Parts: sequence; C-alpha cells; structure tokens
Amino acid sequence: MLTSLALIFLVGLCMAAICQKLKLPRIIGMLVTGMVLGPYVLDFLDSSILSISAELRKMALIIILLKAGLSLNLNDLKKRWEDRQFYWLLCRHHLRLLDMCCLHLSFGNFTG
Repeated sequence: MLTSLALIFLVGLCMAAICQKLKLPRIIGMLVTGMVLGPYVLDFLDSSILSISAELRKMALIIILLKAGLSLNLNDLKKRWEDRQFYWLLCRHHLRLLDMCCLHLSFGNFTG
C-alpha cells in the first residue's frame, strides 16, 4: 500500500510538472496519473488502495477546493461584485422601461 501511494505521489508530481511546461493546469497531469495507474489502464495500484479510494477522492477534493479558495483575491471579488450590482441595476431599469412601454401600448388606446 505504501509503495502504491508513493508511486501515485511521485508520478503525479512528474506529470504535473510536464503539464505545467506545456502550459496546462497541473491538475490535468495529476488526473491523468490517476487514470493511467488505476485499475482500468495499467493496474499498478494495490487493491488496498482501491478499497480506500473514496476517502482519497474526498481528501483530494478538499485540497483542490482549499487551493482554489486561497488563491482568490479579495479586491478582485469586490470589484466584480460592484460591477455585477451596476449591471443588475441597469438591467432592472431597462426592464421597468420596457414594462411601462408595454403597459402603455396595451392600455394606452383603451377607451372604456
């Protein structure tokens, strides 16, 4: 089991470095490593690793989400939020104008 973990780790890092040189995200190399070393292609992994693969996937997902969250820039998020609010107000204003025009066209010529 330990050799399988070491193989996954080392090959994953090498593939990540190769993908980085090809200007691809490093995660692509790690995903390809998991697919190639897994039971469907080369089947290099110990069966005990496959029995805990669900837990390993959860840990990998947590690491990926943490790295994504830590790489966010708060100032960029604030700017995008302000832009979004501006566009929402602009769209809401145009929808009100469109609504008033439709009401005028619908009921403006109404004689009752």
